[in-house]
Amino acid sequence: MSKRICIFGLDRFVQKNSYQINFFRKKGYFFDIFVTDIASSISMQNGDASITALSPSFIGRLYQVWRYFLKYNDTIVHCEIYVGGRFSPFYGLIAKIFQKKILVVERGDIREYFAKNYDLFLRMSMYFSYKLADVVWYKEMFMKPFLDHLGKESTFLLPNCVNVPNEINKNKRDIDFLWANRLLAHRHPEWFAFNILALYENCLQISYAIVGLMGVDGNGDQQDCESSLMKILPNNHYKNLVEYDNPRPYYSRARFFIFPSDYVFCNNALLEAMSYGVVPIISDRDGADL
Repeated sequence: MSKRICIFGLDRFVQKNSYQINFFRKKGYFFDIFVTDIASSISMQNGDASITALSPSFIGRLYQVWRYFLKYNDTIVHCEIYVGGRFSPFYGLIAKIFQKKILVVERGDIREYFAKNYDLFLRMSMYFSYKLADVVWYKEMFMKPFLDHLGKESTFLLPNCVNVPNEINKNKRDIDFLWANRLLAHRHPEWFAFNILALYENCLQISYAIVGLMGVDGNGDQQDCESSLMKILPNNHYKNLVEYDNPRPYYSRARFFIFPSDYVFCNNALLEAMSYGVVPIISDRDGADL
């Protein structure tokens, strides 16, 4: 009987966990991943993990998760929760009732939490998720002081990492400038858009792609950034705006990866782009010297 690890709150980040999932599968573990956006996670359904769509209603989710723990209680090793979802602490409470260890994964939301870029309800949800955690796994070094401020002592750093792809497209790279990240204010997507337009105004024949749209799934900050881009870019440029799902096909086509940000560190998309041989152009900010 397989030992099970359940994960809540991944959605579009499922692909980033493929290395973790493959590693533990070799050691006899099975993953149950609960998502709200099944379409964006469908590519991971390859036998390495079971991906289940959560009910859209609060009561429905509680019932669904409760039944899961009842069914697999004897084989669940621990529960991983990605904070940033409004229901995250309720998953943690159910895990506590069934006496399961909770690993909270911090991927960057904590900075937005302290900057109060999220609404009060979401910040409260994140706060209680951190408090319920037996251990917090943080992925970038800038997160540690924030966790210390919350009084979390049981933490460990395991940075983002990527594999070098087995094959890289040897065809001509037809995208000059690639943005492949969620649109967030601290990454300054407007700066990217204004400079792209400046190049066009100087009659330079360039190509670009912005892989970062989240649509209705994005939080307020992301939706504001998307609206700003739509106002800056002419209508005939909208074809260059792509939903943030799987950016990997774009890496092998790109020449430069553009990453203007208030902090850099080990951004997952940045590492992926470099693994495909894309030249990074980044801000000279915290973490850039890594």
